[in-house]
Amino acid sequence: MREFVEAALDLKGVLRQGWVDAGMEHPESVADHSYAAGIIAMLISDISGLDTGRVVRMALLHDMAEGITGDIVPGSMDPAKKRNMEQDAMDRILNSLPPPLKDLYREAWQEYVSALTPEARLVHDADRLEMGLQAHRYRDMLDAATLKSFLESAHTGLERGRAAGIIREGSS
Repeated sequence: MREFVEAALDLKGVLRQGWVDAGMEHPESVADHSYAAGIIAMLISDISGLDTGRVVRMALLHDMAEGITGDIVPGSMDPAKKRNMEQDAMDRILNSLPPPLKDLYREAWQEYVSALTPEARLVHDADRLEMGLQAHRYRDMLDAATLKSFLESAHTGLERGRAAGIIREGSS
């Protein structure tokens, strides 16, 4: 279990690489991001009547591998290589747990990765939404082109997602 907890603690020291690459002086950590994405996912899940326990579990686990792999930004590595590295890291992290928990968390991780259930798709939406909201918070520290690229990335992923519809409904 120690490796599992260590991986979670390590996320506090892993900076979000996209923000680092954008020149942010003090960017959020992966743990900061995961916490906010989890809160967003929980809120939207409760509003939507989904299985919030599963949603929160996936949200908390969704970036755990980055405690080992670091935050690998899209386009910086072959996607298959990135998936394999993250899977190997998650296997290592989860293998430190007793069988019932290891199985439960591995199932949640696989559900998130496959994105086939409404709960998993919601966590992906919350992940993107958090990035877009964070981009807005950094707007005074980023040039317009950089901000636009983050917002477009978040928007593209959210266009048809559950989170975007609920946010639109709530803002009217």
